[in-house]
Amino acid sequence: MEKIRFEHCPVCGSVRTENIFHIKSGEPPVVFVRCADCGAFVSKYVLSKYTSDKPAEMLNAPPSKFVAPFDDEVKKSYENLQKLLKEQGEDFKLIEQLIGEADK
Repeated sequence: MEKIRFEHCPVCGSVRTENIFHIKSGEPPVVFVRCADCGAFVSKYVLSKYTSDKPAEMLNAPPSKFVAPFDDEVKKSYENLQKLLKEQGEDFKLIEQLIGEADK
């Protein structure tokens, strides 16, 4: 199973969100997501690895077990995601339902 779902605000339905990172020494980064339109809490993620479009070396950041390189594999996975989105569109089931179905 392979599905795509944008995060929607549970209060106003917006897909405009803001990521708030909580970084604590020795622990994986935690991302709280809030709605950029109404400010409601949307979701929370605990990251196993973080990848951005800038390599850690360019950011003057030391190597970390929680930072993964922005390499060709990451770029290709994003391109594949965009292709899948174009082909099949967004699945409007709840994210929790999609995760549950994928775990079966």
